[in-house]
Amino acid sequence: MANVSPEEEFLKLFEKFVQESSGKTSPSSLYEPVEYILSLGGKKIRPVALLLICRLLKGNEVSALNAAYGIELFHNFTLMHDDIMDASDFRRSQASVHKKFGLNAAILSGDVMLIDSIRFVRTSEEISGANHLTDLLLQTAKEVCEGQAMDMEFEMRAIVNMAEYLEMIRLKTAVLLAASFKLAALISQRPDLADALYELGIQAGIGFQLEDDWLDYYSENPAFGKQHAGDIRRGKKSGLILELAEQMDSIEKTEFLDAYQQEKEELKRIKIVEKYLLKFPIREKLKARFLNYKSKSFELIKQLNVSDGVRIQLSDFIHQILERKK
Repeated sequence: MANVSPEEEFLKLFEKFVQESSGKTSPSSLYEPVEYILSLGGKKIRPVALLLICRLLKGNEVSALNAAYGIELFHNFTLMHDDIMDASDFRRSQASVHKKFGLNAAILSGDVMLIDSIRFVRTSEEISGANHLTDLLLQTAKEVCEGQAMDMEFEMRAIVNMAEYLEMIRLKTAVLLAASFKLAALISQRPDLADALYELGIQAGIGFQLEDDWLDYYSENPAFGKQHAGDIRRGKKSGLILELAEQMDSIEKTEFLDAYQQEKEELKRIKIVEKYLLKFPIREKLKARFLNYKSKSFELIKQLNVSDGVRIQLSDFIHQILERKK
């Protein structure tokens, strides 16, 4: 029998819990879209991280599973509503929920996922006896909304700088991973580790998104699973675009971003970007930026008040999520 990695073990454990906890199926117009989006796959990094850390810190597994499900429900709720706001027809190469089931169904099903996410985290709080788990989810939810609002504002603005972008991805992406790490500490009755693990999640989450921005254009691995230059095709102000703009003086930056945003044809937009990429070492600069977040993550792990064995397993996990196939 092949060896099963800890991450695979936790994923199977989590999926079994989800299957057993699905609960109501009627009305089908409300619950079918929920089942559908949860079935679309994805790495489920957040619930796996929460379960892994709880196991390492000897936290209550049933409490951890409830919190993990709450986090995953909330994450998929945001994806469902993001696809509506972005008018995205696809999610993980399948029809997005609003395209398959209709706009009203997607909005309402997203709402019930949000409600259930709070319910499961509250159950986790009751089982573990830990304080403030639900408060942490609610604060995180508010920050994710703030990040999404910033992202939408950026689409309307001519100029966005890298510092603003980093704050946006901290809110929209990193805080949910950070909350997963902190929830694990609180469930495990290790409040002394809560803030340090939260910061670890922030650094790893920002690094993950910047690496994603890099891979969007520079990945040569078909297994990466995304359309080449997908962000550029959609005209997004990604980390790649903003890193490129950071290298220019104000006049050239304005010219570049104007041309980038006004061009409607995808291939012509890619050509505009590629012309400027020839002038600046963006491949190296953006890679150095996300590797810096990876380095900060490992430094934070070294400083944790845990055993060497826990440090090693945490480091292995961070390495896996921040060292994807290029």
